Order: sequence, then structure tokens, then C-alpha cells
Amino acid sequence: MSCEKLSAKNLHLVHNGAAGILIDEEIRRAVTDLQDRGREDKKPRLVNIQIELAKVGDSIDIINVSAHAPLPKRRTGSTHAQPVEVKTEGQTGYDLWFQTLNAENADQPTFKEMENLDEEEVRRAPGE
Repeated sequence: MSCEKLSAKNLHLVHNGAAGILIDEEIRRAVTDLQDRGREDKKPRLVNIQIELAKVGDSIDIINVSAHAPLPKRRTGSTHAQPVEVKTEGQTGYDLWFQTLNAENADQPTFKEMENLDEEEVRRAPGE
């Protein structure tokens, strides 16, 4: 049996090496996310390592070693949408409609819709 003094140097050995594996995985996750989108959001990535110790009887047991990289939320760009009034059972509400093929212009018709428009409607600017 090999006994080790708990220290930063050998923290990776806790729980038969599982602590080192989970710390390495969180570091890899933070680096991967930073490589993927760090240039856009310009935020540093942190990896928090926590050692939870608890008193049990006369000894101190290492209860848990955890690592966590709290990454910035993933977020899409803005998509423009148009509110459309809906009346049901005397109540007025709104649905929100967006163009799946053009995030910047909710009014842009598709080619199929364009085939069904007459020339006057085609020349008119969106939203008129």
C-alpha cells in the first residue's frame, strides 16, 4: 500500500487517479471552448478545482475532488422577426414569425412565394 501526503503535487492520485482524469478533462474542455470561440467573445476560461474535506470520527477523509470549467453561454446571432396579430375566442395575442432562410429580413419571401406574386408586389419593398 502506498500512502501519499495530500498536496498539489499529487492531487491527481486521489481516488485511484480519478481526480487527475477529471481535472484533465475539464482543462481540455476549457481549452477546446477557448479555441472554438475565444476570439469572438474575448473571455478567459477558468478551471476551478475544489477539494472537499470532511471530519469523520478521529480522521479526516478526502470526500471529493471536483473540477469545473464554467464556460460562457453559447448564443446565436440575432434573428429579425415580425409579430402577427392572432385573434382567438375574443382574445387578441401575437405570434412571432421569422424567415428561416434569412435571419436579417423576416419579410423576405422564398423563391416559391415569389412565383405566386404579381410584378407589382415584387417591386414593392418589404414591409410596405
